[in-house]
Amino acid sequence: MTDWIGEIGGSAREAQRQGYAGESMRRVTEAVDGFAAEIAALTDESAEGCDSLELVAARVTGDYRVEHVYISPQAMAALDATELGAACQEAIAAARTNMGERLTQRLAGISGDADVPPPMDLSAALDQMRLAVERIR
Repeated sequence: MTDWIGEIGGSAREAQRQGYAGESMRRVTEAVDGFAAEIAALTDESAEGCDSLELVAARVTGDYRVEHVYISPQAMAALDATELGAACQEAIAAARTNMGERLTQRLAGISGDADVPPPMDLSAALDQMRLAVERIR
């Protein structure tokens, strides 16, 4: 996996050394675009989780949106509406936790930093990255 942060930093230092000439800025832009593409690809990831009784399962996307909830026939028979709602919430929370752990590992590889905190709002982070890329261009 590419250390995009190191790549961007190195390209930016070289661009500064060269007086921000066209070719050096192209390298910075390519590094930022590569980093942004890998970050954007994270939204294509998905993770699953289930409630503690394993009666309800959920799948969320890389930006933490609920993609699917499976309610087993056993859950329908054994749980009342309140318990079923709680089981659904628990399964979604477990899926989001699993996604957070996966994204943390992926971001650590992309950024070259093993201590990357879990993302809180990937959509907002992607928007910020897009704005940063636009400012460089």
